[in-house]
Amino acid sequence: MQFPIELVESVIDASVAHHPTLSACSLVCKQWLPRCRHHLFSTLDLSADWTPEPNSVTNLLALLLTPHAAETLIPYVRSVVVAKRSWGMTPVARILTALARAGVRPRALLVNCPSYEPTHTPVFASSLTHLTLELHNDMRAAPLIEYICAFPRLEVLDVGGSARFAFDEGMLSAHYAGRMQLPARLHTLIVRNTVVVDWIVATALAPGGSKIGVTTLVVRHIRLPEQWEGVYRYLTTSACAGVIRSLTFQGCDFPLQPPTPLPLLPSLRTLTIECSTTATGAHLSMLLPHVPPHITPTSFLPALEVFTLRSTNAFLSAASPSSAVGDPRAWADVDKHFASLSPAPEFFPALERVCVSRVGLSASVGGGRRNSNAEVYGGRGREGGYSVHNRSGTGNAGEQEEEGRSLPKSVADILRKEMRECVRRGLLFV
Repeated sequence: MQFPIELVESVIDASVAHHPTLSACSLVCKQWLPRCRHHLFSTLDLSADWTPEPNSVTNLLALLLTPHAAETLIPYVRSVVVAKRSWGMTPVARILTALARAGVRPRALLVNCPSYEPTHTPVFASSLTHLTLELHNDMRAAPLIEYICAFPRLEVLDVGGSARFAFDEGMLSAHYAGRMQLPARLHTLIVRNTVVVDWIVATALAPGGSKIGVTTLVVRHIRLPEQWEGVYRYLTTSACAGVIRSLTFQGCDFPLQPPTPLPLLPSLRTLTIECSTTATGAHLSMLLPHVPPHITPTSFLPALEVFTLRSTNAFLSAASPSSAVGDPRAWADVDKHFASLSPAPEFFPALERVCVSRVGLSASVGGGRRNSNAEVYGGRGREGGYSVHNRSGTGNAGEQEEEGRSLPKSVADILRKEMRECVRRGLLFV
């Protein structure tokens, strides 16, 4: 019996996390082979923890130069991971050069090695769209900026690590910023230090500098005052703030002196804050403004549609989110923070949804990765959050009229007074 190829490929796709199953499927027939290879070889992970270096890495590099590799392996590689390689192993630059020489053209590259420094002549410059760098050696900022600008197709840039960067004299000047051009397709920037955003601000202010097209900014683990100053310089630069649509703060902490509230971001549609339990109140009270009741607020975030608050610890005091719906005391902290967002709904005129959830950390190469809206109970994932939808302008006319009569406009009031009613109408999801 032969199954339709669409069904076979769906089964193969569902087995992507189980390599023995993919290997077995690849031996069934030639028709199944390309899909299996697509999953088996899409990520080439050359990570190693300790010296001496495993022979498998050098053997693989030798295998790539054989005639059969050009058909069976190289065309399917989409991402390359080189992490945790300590001194004494084959240098990262030599590995990447060997891959490029063999014909590997990945779209994504992750490098997290203590001895690696970006070079002036990067490999994969013509194919790379996603670049993640975990740098740990203190270095000059100029080589890093020149390295980033050498990828014309780059769309997502993630720069982190413990390295400290020193700007050369005149590097932030208009002359230098105008000479170096950001990749035109760059739309997502993930930062754990401010070296890139500091240079982008200089670029935005330079005559003839790069046009800023970054619509998504993710700020991770920013804690020092000078780091926050760099972030706020970026957000207050009109060329940067005028195009940003999504802003996320993950695991950030503030200095003793609270920073200035977020500036006017006219195009921002989604704002996400991920924090620990102890820092939740600080994140909300410092990032979001407080307007006295006697002052008519202007549109702080006029285009904001979704505000999300995630906690990496037990933010909700109830045993489970479901039990919290029936116990208003469990939502006391949540209610307190949302009630202080604004005295008037005009503050966020386009707000449609507020999400509160707990998140866990899943292991991944190069650091923890967020597992959105999932909490683990006894080893099994469950949804751990709720969303409140203020859907004026959507749905049928009868639904809109009914919501308008019984539900307050203020999101804080919905959380405080109408929780069970929201559950009954399907506006509140737990």
